[in-house]
Amino acid sequence: MKRLYGIVTPMVTPFNRDGQVDWKALADLTDYLLAGGVHALYPLGTTGEAAFMTVRERQEVAEAV
Repeated sequence: MKRLYGIVTPMVTPFNRDGQVDWKALADLTDYLLAGGVHALYPLGTTGEAAFMTVRERQEVAEAV
């Protein structure tokens, strides 16, 4: 197994006013972090929003990132 190195960034999941995942904002955030030199992304890894999302939503976010 390879060791992780560099910058591994936990990501917040952006939501719109209706409480749905904001897919455009998620794509923009992903692009921004990668363009900034981040080596790896950790989606669903920050404010605990994953606990309030469905399994399907979590899968979709992980796949989108």
